[in-house]
Order: sequence, then C-alpha cells, then structure tokens
Amino acid sequence: MRHFRLLSALLLCSCSNSATGASPASGGAPSNSGGAPGAASGGRISNTGGSASGGASTLGGGGSLPSSGGSSSAAGGSAAGGSATGGSATGGSATGGSAAGGSGTICPNGPFPQSPLPSAQPTAQPVCQNLTFTEGPVWLSAEQALFFSDFQAGNSAENFTGNILRFAPGGVCEAHVMAVGTNGLATTAGGEILGASHLIQDIVSINPTSTQSTSLNLTYQGKHFSSPNDLAVHTNGTIYFSDPAWQVGNRNQDLPQAAYRRDPAGNITVIEELSRPNGVTLSPDQSRLYVSIPNAIRVYDLDAAGVPSNARDFTSETGSDGMTVDCAGNLYVTAGNVAVYRPNGEFLGSINSNNSTNVAFGGADRKTLFITGGTRLTSIDLNIPGFPY
Repeated sequence: MRHFRLLSALLLCSCSNSATGASPASGGAPSNSGGAPGAASGGRISNTGGSASGGASTLGGGGSLPSSGGSSSAAGGSAAGGSATGGSATGGSATGGSAAGGSGTICPNGPFPQSPLPSAQPTAQPVCQNLTFTEGPVWLSAEQALFFSDFQAGNSAENFTGNILRFAPGGVCEAHVMAVGTNGLATTAGGEILGASHLIQDIVSINPTSTQSTSLNLTYQGKHFSSPNDLAVHTNGTIYFSDPAWQVGNRNQDLPQAAYRRDPAGNITVIEELSRPNGVTLSPDQSRLYVSIPNAIRVYDLDAAGVPSNARDFTSETGSDGMTVDCAGNLYVTAGNVAVYRPNGEFLGSINSNNSTNVAFGGADRKTLFITGGTRLTSIDLNIPGFPY
C-alpha cells in the first residue's frame, strides 16, 4: 500500500504501456504484506475493458471488530537519472496547500509550525486492536472515515483475500469491503477508493457506498503485473504505483520489479526498475514523487504534466513501507516507528508506533495521523495537517 500516499484529487482512464529505461536499485526488505483468506459475501469485481487480470472478488459489509478508543506503446514518463548515490536531496519547505480533492482543498494556507511533532518523544495511541495485519490507510472526507486494508501477512497472492475495514472516529473498526485483496489505498476526485490488489495483480476502483469493485485491467506490454503494492495519484489523473513480487505466489513473474506511471491517456511507462519497491507518495505541490525501497527513499522531479526525471536518493539512511506527507512538505516514512524528514532530507524526529506499515492524515482538521501496522490501528494528533494517504 498507502498514498501521496498522496493527493486526493485524481482521475481515472484506460491503460496502455511502454518502457523507458531506469536503473535498478537493491536493498534489504522492510515489512512486507501478504494475503489473507477471507469469507466471501456476495458481489464481484467487474472489468472495465481489455482482458481481466484476475478472478472474482467479493464485496459487502461485515461485523464490527474490537475497538479501544490495456496495451499499446506509451509516450513520455521515464525517469532520468541513474543509480542511488546516497545522501539527501535538497528542497524547500511548502507554505500552503492547493491539492484539490473530491471534498475541496486539502491544505490551508501556511505558514506552518516549524515542527509537526507535539512533543520530543510522541507516541501513537491504539484506536483498534486484535486485527490481522493492517496496511494502506486512506481518509475519505465525504465519509468522514478512514478505510484501510487488513489481511493475513505471508500468504501467497492467490490466497490474498484480505478485507478493507472502515473506522469513523468515535466508532469501531468494521469490515466494509470483503475479500478484495488490497494493500495500499488512495482516493479519487470522485470520492472512490483506488486499491493495489495483490489478489488480481491489478489496481481496483471501489465505490465506498456500494462496495462495488472494478478492475482497471492494467497490463504492461501485454503482461500482468506481479503484485501492485502502493499507489499515488496526481491531480491530472496520473497514477504512480509500485510493483514488487512479494505476493506473486506461484504465479509467473512476467515483469521486472519497478515503479510505474500510468498517464491520463492510459499509457504505462517504467519510472525506474527497483528491487522491492514499496511506498509511493507525492509532495504537496506535486513537484516530487517519492518511492521507497528497503534501504533508501528514491525521489524524482515531476514536470507540470507529472512526468518524472532526475532519479536520485532522497535519503539512504532508511527504507520505508508506506509513506505520506504533511502540508509543509515533511515526509513520513514507516520503518518500525514513523520517521519524519523535512523536504530537504533533514531528519526531524520520530513517532513511537511499533511495526508501522503505512500512514495517512485524517480527521476534521486533517491533523490526525493514522498509522497501520501489525494487528493494530493507532493514531496521534500533530501540529500540521496532511494528506489523506
């Protein structure tokens, strides 16, 4: 999963593909996410065109859980730049927000506090416990609720039938979409959920009200992806997503592990071939794309059309699972605890959270950071609002 972990203003279209070079990176693994058998409860994943890339996924609601509180050649889109060189990227701090989503502007005008952290050693507090393995949170303003993936880590992808849970502040964590097999989640301008589905090796669009899921039928050079993990969406409709092979199971791995870009016309290009790419997020002004690998965070400059270039390491101090950003441009990475970095790569501090896998801002003022990981959902109130995945 996510998300940025990104903007909530997004558009959908059909897909095609073509590769544009990039240099591979390598490294050890952060926490990965596997799949969970889940009980089917009616419904199915429908196809939007082209050849379907997986079987049926069931939909539906569920009971409450314990609470404690396409193919053708593509144009454009390859990242220039080569192998990681370490160190940190330079960059300034954001002073305002303009990413418009289905519910309006995400960020208020700045300036923002120097630090988003409320204390020297902040600790996230439990929201829901005794879950399975939590990932991919996304906040939907229209619903005033958080949605996140929950599955059995370590199962092969063909058995990856994890559910999407829903949490509204003051309530409980409830099963909402059954057996959809997602990891990272994002949201569209129309208020739908986009999910990276290990189960069908594709990205799915989910109506949060009806829980109907629709496969985008993404392929690259006529081949299925391995196990899409996380995604982010540009306001022009471009989708950026990672495709490692953790949950490929006994299915063929037909494509290299990489970060990919699907442009508004539906063309798919390789951003960069990477060893075990994971979290994906955008900077608030959409001038940067971040992609995590086990031992570094990669960063790419984006032009006005969202085309990446100048691939390099943002930091080689840590890798990450899912990531998000706040309205000042600070980057939140999950590597055990949640580490926070300024836009220039300076380490700002960390949030005690244990086994974190992904992060998203939510709540009425978007200052509540929700953190998935292990069998829990936790949260902490911060000083700066942020992005919904």
